[in-house]
Amino acid sequence: MVRKRTLLFCYYDLNLGDDLFIRLTMDYLGKSNVDLLVPDGTDEFYYQNYSVKTYSKLARRIDRISYKLIGECPCLSKIASKYDQVAVVGGSMFIQKEGWEASLRMYQMLERAATNFFIIGSNFGPYKDNRFLDSYRNLFEKSKFVTFRDTFSKQIVGGLNSQVYPDMIFNQKSSMKSENTGKKVLGVSVIDLEDRNYSTLVKQQYLKSIVEICKLFQSKGCEIRLFAFCENQGDLKACTVIKEQINNAIICKYDGAIDKFLGLFEECSYIVASRFHAMILGWNFGIPTLPIIYSDKALNVINDLNQEIKFWKIENITSDINKNDFSVLNDLIEIKKLAKGHLKVLKCDETIEE
Repeated sequence: MVRKRTLLFCYYDLNLGDDLFIRLTMDYLGKSNVDLLVPDGTDEFYYQNYSVKTYSKLARRIDRISYKLIGECPCLSKIASKYDQVAVVGGSMFIQKEGWEASLRMYQMLERAATNFFIIGSNFGPYKDNRFLDSYRNLFEKSKFVTFRDTFSKQIVGGLNSQVYPDMIFNQKSSMKSENTGKKVLGVSVIDLEDRNYSTLVKQQYLKSIVEICKLFQSKGCEIRLFAFCENQGDLKACTVIKEQINNAIICKYDGAIDKFLGLFEECSYIVASRFHAMILGWNFGIPTLPIIYSDKALNVINDLNQEIKFWKIENITSDINKNDFSVLNDLIEIKKLAKGHLKVLKCDETIEE
């Protein structure tokens, strides 16, 4: 008897949230039983820390040509067919962007080649037209099972082979190893709005308000930590701009050292969360958290929780803040229990005949 072999396809951009998805899944299934499907050219971090099956540039070129001629991707299919199950694991994996057809083609070929194909932990959208929606509905219907992290996504996509669970990161255990020193710390996760669809006024007001919030808490004796969850998406650049205006602020950059970053995060007394997973982690660790909403995915999760949660939309951000604007979750134990549903779908305890 041997344990199931699983091939995972995830999002590889040194983004803390996505890397937590990978690690939580690996821990659940057993690292020795799982390979990551990784396009060559991906950051060395993933090659150094996980067992990787490389999808080379040459193989991708062969598959593109083959798909145009006969509707098949032989190289990708050969890789996927060697595993007992294939899972796409991640949060915002299904956004309609330019060139989305290439991603869809890859998912379709994985589904076709896989003995069992799963989509785990995602939300759906945003999308712009019904062609995108219908294409992915077809993919989801062919999947063995799909788990979403919000009800809105399931309602859009439909299908009986799907379920909604709280975000997978609610499975993350505490990393605290020492007692609370009594030091007050404001943690602020920052995003870069430069390439996002906001007016210049909103972008300027966001930075100005974050600076003023930090100065207010600093005047009350709080240490200020600016968290960059994903340097490649501009978080570090935004943190640097803010730090230049705040004396003694500390930048905490995620560089692949998950436990170190989480340790610094969990020491915070309050969290101002621009990043989606800063919001989730703040609540998960029982830290009073104020979400700054830049995407409907956060709003959809808040609606599902059905609790009195204060939040600010990024276009309405202000520096007029007090402790009552921060919230913790009720029924956190139950939320954590439900969040385990994402990974239970993959049934790591099953064995197959050798």
